[in-house]
Amino acid sequence: MTVRDTGGTPEGAAKAVTELVTDERAIVILGPVTSRESPGAAAEAQRLRVPIITLTQREDVVSQGDFVFRSLLTPRDEARAVAIYGTRRLLITRFAILSPGDRFGRDVAQAFADEVVALGGRVTRRASYGRPPAIPGVLASLYDRPVGEPAVAPWDALFVPDDIFAARLAAERLRGAGVTNFKLLGTGLWNTPDATLGGGLEGAVFAAPFSESDSRSPSRAFSVAYRRTFEEAPDPLAAQAHDAAALVIEMLENAGQAGPEHLRERLMVTSGIEGAAGTLRFEGGRDARRGAVLLTIRGSNIVPVSPMGNAAHPAERR
Repeated sequence: MTVRDTGGTPEGAAKAVTELVTDERAIVILGPVTSRESPGAAAEAQRLRVPIITLTQREDVVSQGDFVFRSLLTPRDEARAVAIYGTRRLLITRFAILSPGDRFGRDVAQAFADEVVALGGRVTRRASYGRPPAIPGVLASLYDRPVGEPAVAPWDALFVPDDIFAARLAAERLRGAGVTNFKLLGTGLWNTPDATLGGGLEGAVFAAPFSESDSRSPSRAFSVAYRRTFEEAPDPLAAQAHDAAALVIEMLENAGQAGPEHLRERLMVTSGIEGAAGTLRFEGGRDARRGAVLLTIRGSNIVPVSPMGNAAHPAERR
């Protein structure tokens, strides 16, 4: 295995790909690790017709060509996973969405809404805000307050695709207004120790690519090995990169004298591996099909929702 430094730029990433292929005779490439670099690396790998598995959340990177793959779970995937959980496991049919008004917030909120509707549910209220401090000003649009009557929310679960501060603020203000007994749903942005502070998010459910609390054997083994090697906790990127590398190594060990074209075809049809961050496979596409770990907050701990913990990939919902 040979490593090249991209310098953190698309041009540097493209140059690194060229060097790996021309100087090192690389037949498959893994990386780079940022969304900024990935398009440059992907375009050069496609030009040289060498398969590349990018470690980016940019879903458009695979449009560069048929040698370009992408292996990371995206916030949109996480949104779909909690929508599946809410409708299928909790049997909730009425949802509300409170999201940032930027492109990220709109895209993730729409992915959640589309999944809810596809599964027979309804999004009965939506609201957006510019910055988290503006949340109190828009919350009233999520519920009704008849004159002289308690607040009534026409929904049973609220999805907040933002950080812990925004989720906690929304939950506290809604309960203060009399809106209670709802399930709070979120994304991997909540997978931080701060989520357990104050008790305001007790019982909330969110989806993430990876968690050290995942009880599956591959996750436990990876976490132990990572801490032993680096003396720190692994993050989701480390776990997903490990799985992509493991998939490549397994393919190379079984490929014999295969070249780039053969490896590309093998990647397209691979049934994948059970890795630290769940199952990684492509199965006819170039965007990885992988589930998310569903987590909840119990007291001072973030724990899997169930012993299995993994939500099905949205493409497998039916």
